[in-house]
Amino acid sequence: MRQKAFSLLETVIALAIAGMLLGIGEMSFQGFEDKINFDRFCRQAVGLFQEKIRSAAITGKRVVIYNQSSQGKLEVIQDGQHESLKIPDGVTVYTNFNNTSGWTISSDGTTSQAFTLRIIKNDQGKKEYEKAYTFLLSWGKINEK
Repeated sequence: MRQKAFSLLETVIALAIAGMLLGIGEMSFQGFEDKINFDRFCRQAVGLFQEKIRSAAITGKRVVIYNQSSQGKLEVIQDGQHESLKIPDGVTVYTNFNNTSGWTISSDGTTSQAFTLRIIKNDQGKKEYEKAYTFLLSWGKINEK
């Protein structure tokens, strides 16, 4: 009676195909993970701005936000309290306000000027992901471009 089983060659070929499929899946998962981390940081940055706009309107205390990209953070100062959000490696934050004077949210929750927040993820010199948000002048509404 003859036994039915895979030959050594068939087993090696099946393992090679499975290994290639797993390798392809892992490579695409790494890109997916980068995108998730980028989106998470974007939500955190926008959430920080929204929170501070609301906080200024509720507490009546002025807020100043600084883009400290050279130090790897966004910094918020309200009532002498400093809070910062770390900018991940490879991510660049651009704002249209002066980094020395910052962006001011007055004590009634309105802003002195509308501005755009651009967040870009670069990988080895090429732009991978980009998001832009516009903060409107007087009532803190945020529009994603």
